[in-house]
Parts: sequence; C-alpha cells; structure tokens
Amino acid sequence: MYHLITEIREWLKSLRLHKYTKILLELSYEELLQLNDEVLERKNVTLGARGKILKYIGHIKERPRTIKKLGKDIEDVSKSNDSDGLVKILRDLEAIVLMPLKPYHRGGPFTTRRSSGNSVGGIIMISSSTKRSHHDSGSDSGTEQGSLPEDNEEDIPGQIFEIFKSISTEIFVKEYTNHEVVTVFACLLEKCCTREAYSPCQKQLIAGWLQKLKTLSNPPQTKKATDYKKRPNFR
Repeated sequence: MYHLITEIREWLKSLRLHKYTKILLELSYEELLQLNDEVLERKNVTLGARGKILKYIGHIKERPRTIKKLGKDIEDVSKSNDSDGLVKILRDLEAIVLMPLKPYHRGGPFTTRRSSGNSVGGIIMISSSTKRSHHDSGSDSGTEQGSLPEDNEEDIPGQIFEIFKSISTEIFVKEYTNHEVVTVFACLLEKCCTREAYSPCQKQLIAGWLQKLKTLSNPPQTKKATDYKKRPNFR
C-alpha cells in the first residue's frame, strides 16, 4: 500500500474539501480509488461533500484519458503557435499534477539510456525508429522530439512526464517569452521535483528544465501555479 499524506492534503485543499483530510488520510492510495458513497456515509460525510469527493476521485481514474487529450491539444497548439491555448493546457495540467500520484514500478532494475541524434537549438531530435519507455524517457538535454512510447495506463508519472517534455520542447524551440506560460510551467515543474512518484532520472530532467526556464524569463515560485501574478522572483 502507498500513502500520500502531503499530496492528499494539497489536493483536498485545492478542491476546498480540506475539512475531510483526516478521513481520507486513513486510506491507502488503492482504498482511495475504491471509495464509494456507502463508506463515506458511514464516516459521517455530508451528502454534498460525498458527491464532490467521488466526482474528483473519478477524475483521478480518468487521468490517462485526460493526459492523452492534453497531448493532442499540445500538438494543435504547436501548429497554431497559440500561447493562450498553451496557458489553458497548463491550467488543466495543474489539476492533474495536484492529484495524489502513486509511483510506477516497472519489472526489473531501473536503467537509463543516453539518446543519440542531431541537436537543434539544444533540443535532441530523435529518429522515428527510436523507442523509449515512459519512465526512462529523456536525455541530458532535457527535451527531445520523436516517436512516443507505447501507452501504459498504469504509468501515470511517465505519462505526465511526457506531457512536460512536449511542453518543454514547445517552449524552448520557439523560445516562448509569454510570462504566464513560463511562470505557470515553472511552478508545475517545481511541484513535481518533490513528488516521490517521479524517478530520480525524471526529477533530474525536470530540474534541468526548471533551470533553463530562467534563461527565458524570471519565473517566480509559489504554491499555486495559476496564481502567477502574486509570485516572488526566483532565488
């Protein structure tokens, strides 16, 4: 069983359901996803709150489908150079990032591979024949383009990481200077740097993207990504 004390607290607070934090902290990640109205009623949770909690647990279960849609949205934004569309994607991504997230453990030891290819503007361009796993994806440069790995609905951290990688490519290749895009993305990356669900390799790449964003702008740090206007400067 896997417990996510900090993540559940932050998630419920973002949904304004923090009153029920103590109740949900009694559950493992697996038990949380199996929660139903009958169990919540026995715990004296009000009817309205039960509906909201079960609704947002449903969103957790729908993450693979939501993430896949975001991937398609990023492709559309890339074709149209729509910075406002990218801001919307980042705000939708924030809700996913704040959800409780369990690490994905692949069978066998964790290994990383150095990717090969031609570098364009600091971005590694991978040939279409290159195949990489979600969990191990990335390179020393931090962003790359090429064929995506086969879908694995259980590897949620890997799926989110692929979205981060696509957004990083979009921002760095096109040298986005839109303050909201850079700032919101920086705050999402910062949040994930502390999440246990991401592998050391993924965290290293995420930290690298965060550092590189400083060369585009001066994105501040804050707990809530979309509250970008209130953030102090990077230290």
